[in-house]
Amino acid sequence: MRSTGIGKVDKPKFEETQGKDHLPEEALIEKREVFFENHGFITTQVLNRAFLPVGEHIHGPAIMEDPSSTAIIPPDMKGEVDPFGHLIIHVNP
Repeated sequence: MRSTGIGKVDKPKFEETQGKDHLPEEALIEKREVFFENHGFITTQVLNRAFLPVGEHIHGPAIMEDPSSTAIIPPDMKGEVDPFGHLIIHVNP
């Protein structure tokens, strides 16, 4: 048996994240060699996503670890934490 439902829902409202009491340096878990196509092995910072404050800019390469996901910021790209706590990755910084 299969069922599909369609309906209108209200647009979700995001609340701005309160500033965190952590320094950006506290987010660093480790640095390790990671292979990136067209770049080879590069020393890459591994960061705890929960410790990054709003407005923080992360220059790739970087690996962002979170209990529910992992995001990779490749070399030559940049990430930033927006006021809602989302990680925005800029392809052409």
